[in-house]
Amino acid sequence: MARDHLDLTRLPILDALSLLQRQGINPKLSDWRTLIGLNDEFFDHMVRDPFYRYAEAIQLAPASEADHHANPGGLLSHSYDVITLGLKRRRGLQLPHGGSIDQINEQRHLWTYAVFAGGLLHDVGKLMASIRLRLLLKKGTYYHWTPQDKPLREFEDAVSYCVEFVKMPYSYHTQIALTLFDFLPTSGRAWLARESHIMMQLCAFLRGDRFESGVIGEILESADMTSTALSQKLPVLQRFSTKPSTIERLVHWVRNWIIEGEIKINKNGAMGWVDGEGHLFMVCRSLADKIIHHCDQNSITDIPRDPIRLYDIFQDYGFALPTPEGKAIWNMLIECADYKHALTCLKFEARRFTIPTRPLAAFDGSVKVYGERKQVNKTRSPVLIKADDTVAKMEAQLRDALSNPKALSTVGGDQINPQEPALNQDPAPFKEAAQTQETGQYQDAVTSIGGAVTNNTDSAVQEPAESLQSFDDELPWGEPEEQANAAQESASELHQEAGFAQETADTWEAVDTEEAAFKINQETAASDPSTTDAFVFDDEPIFSDRIMGDTPIALDPIFGPGPLSEISKKCAIEGDHSSGSRRPY
Repeated sequence: MARDHLDLTRLPILDALSLLQRQGINPKLSDWRTLIGLNDEFFDHMVRDPFYRYAEAIQLAPASEADHHANPGGLLSHSYDVITLGLKRRRGLQLPHGGSIDQINEQRHLWTYAVFAGGLLHDVGKLMASIRLRLLLKKGTYYHWTPQDKPLREFEDAVSYCVEFVKMPYSYHTQIALTLFDFLPTSGRAWLARESHIMMQLCAFLRGDRFESGVIGEILESADMTSTALSQKLPVLQRFSTKPSTIERLVHWVRNWIIEGEIKINKNGAMGWVDGEGHLFMVCRSLADKIIHHCDQNSITDIPRDPIRLYDIFQDYGFALPTPEGKAIWNMLIECADYKHALTCLKFEARRFTIPTRPLAAFDGSVKVYGERKQVNKTRSPVLIKADDTVAKMEAQLRDALSNPKALSTVGGDQINPQEPALNQDPAPFKEAAQTQETGQYQDAVTSIGGAVTNNTDSAVQEPAESLQSFDDELPWGEPEEQANAAQESASELHQEAGFAQETADTWEAVDTEEAAFKINQETAASDPSTTDAFVFDDEPIFSDRIMGDTPIALDPIFGPGPLSEISKKCAIEGDHSSGSRRPY
């Protein structure tokens, strides 16, 4: 069936095959068969049949009123995309993390099935929350259908249906998702119940608990976000609602505020900062507060009052760029000659908020991500160089010894009676190399701990006498060939320890360099009152999610002291239809 223009007030009740074909989905689900890897009979029973039941239940319902997948059949397309993207990501993982080979082998299909189940059920609760299907019956009466009813096609007197949108707390659809497990076959539910840790993660994801949903939550949240962002790039031929989407309104407001100067850029106390690569970093909570304040002033009730929900919307639709960990919030250090700030920000492409002929200029200072590793001087210390030279000379002598036992008489540079090599060899060369190496390791590792320099000649870094005695006891006094092999092994160990000591020194040096690079001058901050809004720090910065102005906006979604307007309270209680948040920030 072609995607022709539909009468949205009298939508046809279709079977599964017609619905899939209309949305451009292969009814054979060939991609899933490859990704899941079950035999055809098992796949049809556990995957295909539940998906067909799901398709006939949701029909041509949208995934949202005016946001992502707001077109007829949007919920079916979104669910298919989330499952497909989730299965692809799951295939690249060995689950459970840290499990044995046998455990990974035994549970591989079960983890895959849990990803399928989560993608199938994650949004079906919307048809009992903010999106409703109203059946038109032959008698001219209407019936409000929910997924708890029998399938629409089993209503013999049903003629058509239409989609209605109602106000409902957004979290309600996640709270009731667990009541709809019977979309899965009994055998599928029983299979999932065999492994409690898998079922726990699946249930946590469906109820919106992002802290307990584990790897299943990570897989499906990423798939959900990707599907949502992709939907914004596709043309929409027909929508249920004519009002602009939430993200369209948010971006429009921010653009106007930047143009009109309500959002200051690249100034002390500004909300936005532009780096040299064309990225705009906006202080996250200050931006959220401004949006909420604007909604209250203009009696806009369908925009979230929860800042995290706002961050989620910006990220879901591909405007807020994620951190390497996939989160929305970036810890940023803003620095110039006059002031320094540590701020939590959302990251955008600056070009998306300006016209091409008037781009935002880069900040005349430093805009950098906190925690980025600086290049560290890799120059080896003289002590380690000396230790390496000693070990290298010994290794060269020992190689000669392996091919010529007489060469053992000169190992370490001391002359030894070749008639009595096993009893008369002096262990001093080995002791000297070990002491030199140990001293070098301690010297390089403790040069900068908390900014203090330790005296390298202190007794704390000297080799204890007991250790030297133990070293004597472990030396290989035996036949020439055995002696050479053991000495070779000892020399190799010394060389490995030298490398370890250098790595340790490099680590301490990198930590010390990073801490010093991010240190704020307390005296400068105290002398400039304008910098008091960004927390001053010594070693570890405390990041602020707000900027402070002359008239700060105090809007807190958690009821307490503060001028929270009646409109904000009403919206916080009633909820809205915007995209919710599952991800930690």
